Order: sequence, then structure tokens, then C-alpha cells
Amino acid sequence: MGHAIGSEPGRDVDDESRGYGSTGRFMGAGELKRIVAEIGPRRVFVLSDRYPPDTAGGAELSLHLLMREAPLRDQAMVVTFEKTLASPAHRRLDGVDIVALPANAAWPLHRLSQDQVERLKRLPYGLKWPAFIGEAMALAARRPAVHAPAIALQLAGPPPGGVRMAHATVPEGRTQSDIRTLLDLVRPKVVHADNARSIMMAADALEGRREPFVALVRDHRFTSLRFDQTLAPLEPSLLSLRERLAAVCARTALAFRQTCLKRASSVVATSAHLAETLSEVVAPSLLKRLPLEPVELPPREEKPETGAFSILLVGSLSNNKGQAHLIEAWPEILRRIPNARIDVAGQGRARAEIEALIARHGAASRITLHGHVDASSLAVLYRRCDVVALPTLWSEPFGRVPLEAGAAFRPVVAYAVGGLAETIVDGVTGRMIPWRDRAGFVEALADLAEDPATRRRMGEAGHARVVETYSPTRLAAMLASVWDQAAAGKR
Repeated sequence: MGHAIGSEPGRDVDDESRGYGSTGRFMGAGELKRIVAEIGPRRVFVLSDRYPPDTAGGAELSLHLLMREAPLRDQAMVVTFEKTLASPAHRRLDGVDIVALPANAAWPLHRLSQDQVERLKRLPYGLKWPAFIGEAMALAARRPAVHAPAIALQLAGPPPGGVRMAHATVPEGRTQSDIRTLLDLVRPKVVHADNARSIMMAADALEGRREPFVALVRDHRFTSLRFDQTLAPLEPSLLSLRERLAAVCARTALAFRQTCLKRASSVVATSAHLAETLSEVVAPSLLKRLPLEPVELPPREEKPETGAFSILLVGSLSNNKGQAHLIEAWPEILRRIPNARIDVAGQGRARAEIEALIARHGAASRITLHGHVDASSLAVLYRRCDVVALPTLWSEPFGRVPLEAGAAFRPVVAYAVGGLAETIVDGVTGRMIPWRDRAGFVEALADLAEDPATRRRMGEAGHARVVETYSPTRLAAMLASVWDQAAAGKR
């Protein structure tokens, strides 16, 4: 996604949304027409920038668990993007028809596909650099007010946190033409855009068209000025020159994202916390709160007897997720729970900091960083743990991990922030601790370590809540109703 500044969706004069690359070809309709004919008529066009097996977190998994349910699967196709593709591809996963398009490269090369960029990178003797620099200079020359601030920020060093998409203030590049071609071929009754990047792409691709547009929001990218999605305001007097430049880009990028969201016919927030933050951006009549985060129920298995009290942390390794915050308290955890061990599932920027903490505490034999784990490996970690800990330091938009813990009959200890307050029932499915009360957090872990009966009771209650509220079948029916209302022109 681009980093550039100041244009409206669909208004960039660089042909960035026309499907052309400076060294590429136009993606013609022939292959897409063949794929659409192979799939057959579809009523709903679902746009998702990633889709299993390509996943970055819970959002893609949640969408697939919904889409594979018959009421949705039989009326929709999923359109997604893959970095390794040079041409469109059709595949099926659990009966879901997926059209995968070549992904754009990141700004400032976003008029090229990622496949083209990878081929340029393989050129010998640094021959990639003329193409890369030429693309960036061409953008800056055509629209200096749009692209120059972002180029300056990139040279100064992009701000920590977030993903590159969060800098965008121009539409996607070459993929937009493919999306429009698919829309012409499919002629859907409804377009569903899942999460921020897809919402931005759909807003541009649907400009001037009649299809109703359902936007499903799963994070804070439409309300946060910060690239790490925290909701704290910026304090200009405390910022360095580089940080002030980043703030200028962030404000313009946020305004762009909000403009895109306001074009939706209906906006669905996955938590009451998200709905509250979005109420300042979209009209209340357009906003719905539906917990569209289904959870698969694994077979019940008892924890293997190891003699250890096992604490599991799940999530990307970042300051937001708070792994380092909890591991800093390892001496106190060990004092209160002498047989404690910690397993950490996830990968991210904070890994080096966490590794240093583990080394400082001499805890390498008791704290294990597993890195990125697939679904089956994560299921094993849930099964082997006694409690799941979420020392989250930011306003979690939803909080899927407590539901996965409940599905595995495990209690949760978490800070009472954001969407976690909705997915954990304090004293019933786990313990909610005041934000940043680390002593209270350790105390709650110690209490559960001493009380296996309470752990079992909370695990049973968490499982029952998942079955009742977060089953894929129930939530798929909710989403099907949203699509029906959108197709009928109702809000």
C-alpha cells in the first residue's frame, strides 16, 4: 500500500489505480473471465487483503471460519492478493472459492506487482536500483505535495509500529483494475470488504458504481493517529523533527482512511469498544456491532502431567501485547509460583528485547519463545498450558485469544482494556486485572496456580460461552443477514 500524502480515493493522476506498472503489463480480463466462468454466479464479492493459508493474525482465520459455512460459502467468492503470483489464480479451501490476484509492491513501487519487484531484486550488479529510484522520483515529480513528505519520512526512517499500509493516502496500484474487472464480470449484489486495507481498496474500486458496500472493521486503523494503533493523542511539544514529520503523514493518512470508510453502506464493528470509537467517524445509522470472530472447537484433551504450572502468552511480540512487561516480573512470578514456566507463541519486533530479558533473568530453561506457530502447534500449546495470560498494554480491538483459550477449556488472566472486557467474564471465565497492575496480575496467576478447581470451573465456563456465542454457524447467519439487508438497500 502507498505511503503518499494528500489525495482522495481514486483521484491520483499517476495511473496508480489503472492497473499499469512502469515495467509491467496490464492485467487483461481474459484470465479473470475464465476464472469467473469456472466459479459460476456469485451474489457476494468478499475482498480480503490476506486469506488462509496466508495469515498474519486472527482476522484472516475468523473470516475463513465464517466463509466456509454453507450460507456464506454458496453465495460468495473471496478475492485476495498474494505476493508470489505473477497472474491471477483460482483455488478452493474447504469449499470456499478464492480468486488470488498478484499483490502490489509497497510504496513507492506500488505500480508494480511484488512478483516484478522480486525479479528486479535478482538482477546482478545493483541494476535494481535505477528502476526503484526511477519509480520514486517519477511519483515525486508528478505529485510533489502528495509524495514528497512520505519520501522524506522514508529517508528519515519510518516510525516504529504498525504496517506500511498505515501510511497510505493514495489508492492501491495495479490491483484496482483487476478488482473493477472482476466486479464487471461477477456483477455482485453486495461487496464485503474485510478489515482496513480491503476497505480502502473497495472504496476506490466502487467509486461511481451501484453495489452496496459492507465494511467489517476489526482494528483501530480508522481512529488511531499512531502507526502502532494505540489511541493515545500525539503531543507535538514532545516530538522530534522526524516524529513531527511522521505525525503530519499520520494525520493525512487517517483522514484518507476515514474518507474511505464513510463510503460504506454499512459498517460492522466486531466489539462494543470498536463501535464506540467508530461512532465519531460514521453515522450511528450505518454502524452495527456484531462479534464476527468465530472460534473452532478442538476435541477436549486433558493437560499432560509435567509438574510445571504452565502460563501461555499468545500474540505478536510487541510493546502493545505486553510480553516483556510480564516477563520483567519473572523473579516475583517464580517466588509466588516456584514451578512456573512460560510459553510464548508469536513473532515480532520485540523479540530481541524479550530474549535479553530472559537472559538477564537466567530463565532460558523456563521461558520458551516458540516464534510463529501454525494452528495445530498452537492447539498443542493451549492443551499443555494451565492458564492463558494477556498482559495487554493497549486497547485491544476485540480479543480473540480468550475465546481460543475458552475453546480449549483454559482460564484467562488479562488486563481490563478494550475488547478484552467483552471476551472475558471476570470471575467466571477468567480474571480481569486493572490496567498495568502487574502485582495484581502476578497475584491472580498465583491464586489460580494454587486452585485447580477454580481453573477447571473457569475453563468449563469459557468453553460454554464460546459454544453459545461464538460458534461459526451462529455468526455466519448474522453476517448473511447483514448481506441480505445491504442487498435490499436497508441499513
